Amino acid sequence: MEWRFCLILYFLMIISQSACNGAEDDTDNDSSTNEDGDSETASEGDDDTSSEDTELHGACPAEAYLGGLEVSVATDYSTISGAIADGVNPASIPQLEEKDGDCALWIKQNPNCVPSCGSGSTCDFDGTCIPYPVQQDAGEITFTGLSEPVTLEPLSPTNSYSRVDIAHPAFEPGEPIEMFTTDGYFGELKLHGFGVDPLVDAELEWTIVSGEPLRITWTAPTTETRSRIYLSLNIDQHGNSPLTLSCEVPDTGEVTISSALVDALIHSGVSGKPSGRITRRTVDSVMVDDGCIEFRVSSSLKTDVELSDIEN
Repeated sequence: MEWRFCLILYFLMIISQSACNGAEDDTDNDSSTNEDGDSETASEGDDDTSSEDTELHGACPAEAYLGGLEVSVATDYSTISGAIADGVNPASIPQLEEKDGDCALWIKQNPNCVPSCGSGSTCDFDGTCIPYPVQQDAGEITFTGLSEPVTLEPLSPTNSYSRVDIAHPAFEPGEPIEMFTTDGYFGELKLHGFGVDPLVDAELEWTIVSGEPLRITWTAPTTETRSRIYLSLNIDQHGNSPLTLSCEVPDTGEVTISSALVDALIHSGVSGKPSGRITRRTVDSVMVDDGCIEFRVSSSLKTDVELSDIEN
């Protein structure tokens, strides 16, 4: 009897062990082990995209530009600022007057409505009054990839965003930066940028001479930042419809603006104190129902502009 009892007990042990092994084989197989021995689910890492693959969509077209946010580094401080409206003010849309390569002349347009539009409305190009664009609450906006993460709430009553006490410099050249929002007026948004080299060695005096091209120089970036250079120049501050010369060019260290554009700018009129600005930046944008929203990462400097042998 004892040997029978032992035999039965032996078979019970074998059956129990097989059941345990079967239970182990039926566990969830969605996890795997990486080369470092850390367990990770199969879905993790599938959506990871390196910064080299991040696409920047560039600036919005003027006729669709609703606004946006900008992280900017100056000489002694860094800032974040911006606002986003629910429409485009027609008076803010310039008209292309003349183009040469990467540079162009733009003329300010002044829509005219008769009778004039009342409060809360503005004039469109077809002579009708439309609601004046209103800055909207885009929700909580967070910036990552900066020297320290920053989250902003809209400021009442304008729904603008501003922060002047962030860590300086706000970013390192070449570092990927993200801006994303909660579900505000425009829905959830995510835009990208890259830290740019500070503009510290740019030529800060531009001399305009009739009949001659204008050569502008700056120090090219030391790292690959995907930055481009944006230049703007205005010499007719008091004109009713002044021309502005602007260029968006590769960040190579120099650009030459043709004498044809320089002369056209001069002939459009000269009044007030000339102004110029050079900006190194990356720009991303996204289309929404009302138009287009931008995210800029920049370093910008004002420049002195001298008019040589030109009557003011």
